[in-house]
Amino acid sequence: MSFMVDSDISSSAPAHNPSAHLQEMSAALDAGDIKQATRLKNSFTKQPLSTYAKKLQAEFHLLDEKLRKLEDRQYSVTNSKRQELCEKMESLQLHNDIHPEEKAKAIKELRDCWRQLGPSNSGEGQRLWQRFKQAGDVAFSVCSEHFDNKRESGDQNLRERIKICDSLTLFYAETPWQDVNWKAVERIIKKAKSEWKRFNDVPHQHYQEIQDRFQGSLLPIQSKLAEERERNHQLKRNLIGEIWHLLDSNNTTVSLTQSTKRIQSAWKEIGITDRGTDQKLWREFRSVCDQVFRLRDDEKASRKALEAEQARKAELAQEARAQKSAQKIENSECILDELRRKAALCNLLENGGDINDIKNQWDGSVDLPQKLAEIINSRFQRAQSGDIQYAASSLAEDICVRMEMLANISSPESSRGIRMKLQVERLDQQLSKGIKDDRSAGEQLSELLERWYCMGPVQQGQGELEKRFMKAELAIKNASQP
Repeated sequence: MSFMVDSDISSSAPAHNPSAHLQEMSAALDAGDIKQATRLKNSFTKQPLSTYAKKLQAEFHLLDEKLRKLEDRQYSVTNSKRQELCEKMESLQLHNDIHPEEKAKAIKELRDCWRQLGPSNSGEGQRLWQRFKQAGDVAFSVCSEHFDNKRESGDQNLRERIKICDSLTLFYAETPWQDVNWKAVERIIKKAKSEWKRFNDVPHQHYQEIQDRFQGSLLPIQSKLAEERERNHQLKRNLIGEIWHLLDSNNTTVSLTQSTKRIQSAWKEIGITDRGTDQKLWREFRSVCDQVFRLRDDEKASRKALEAEQARKAELAQEARAQKSAQKIENSECILDELRRKAALCNLLENGGDINDIKNQWDGSVDLPQKLAEIINSRFQRAQSGDIQYAASSLAEDICVRMEMLANISSPESSRGIRMKLQVERLDQQLSKGIKDDRSAGEQLSELLERWYCMGPVQQGQGELEKRFMKAELAIKNASQP
């Protein structure tokens, strides 16, 4: 059964060739392989040395001494490293500010370094080992407490996670899904996930099992949420389609805008949605709504432009009317000035003025209206021939009173009867006949001035009447000035 013997044991057995065995030990020592040399030594000494030849005994003693010296040299080197490892371990023992897990990792690394140095059978090596071990045990005592607490915390976290799973399962079973507050369901799921993360540290052997259970508890609830979200997505798609249909129909812009605002309100009332899908739908919805409001804004802008154009035309027309009115007033004033001038010449001629000199002044630069020209020219012709026709004092006084009424100034006591009569006539015209004088004060003034300058001289009281007339005219002009 020699084929079953281990090759290393067979080669190390000195019974067959002790000399070769010692040569192998010598080669191991030359290579500095203390471990192999020690193994060969132990194998060689399984037999009493006295059974070997004296020459082999002497050779063995030399090799054994060489091995001892080599071990001493190695111990000297490794003990220096062991001394350093002891100091590092004692330093860890003193530093309580290091996190227990970091400290445990450092302790393991130092112990691994110690093992790599190999065994030490010397007294110094054993003493260092006891020192190293004691420092390591003390340093790890804090870590042990931490890991004990961590295990206890992990067990507690596992219990809390089990409660979360149970709560979700019960919630799904007892919820009336036909009539549920979906936002509240979302909050519950969010809260459950947050709590799940808070109890994250659980025993490793239970981690995947409890994780699978949690996902299984969430799945039916999340499926209900997904169904509701998709239903709401479709509602929003329908609203988008409704606005497109309105745009394609022959609706007025006002009706289209009102319908779009109603749809916007309906959009806000739709419940939960998936964030990504909802953002995409919102961009589509916003785009089609913007088209509606652009139509509204374009129509509003067109309407404003039309109103502005109409206002501009009205303003131009007003300016034209004002210019025409100003021109009319200017022409009227020129006519009155010319009429006043010719009436003064008539008055001068009627009072004995030089006829030739007056004739030379008669023709002016302003043409009077035909009717006025005929009246004033007739007066001038009569004055030249000496056929002076005096106007009735009552007519002159009537014109004066009308001027005083227009100027809103009082009339003399002697004319109050005439003024009362004129006021009664005016009131009767308005109330019984519905006739109202809508002419402006300027137009009424022009008429009275024309009548005054065309009526001819008055035999009695002309000077007093002229004073009253000019006073009233001045009052009217002062009142019209800003």
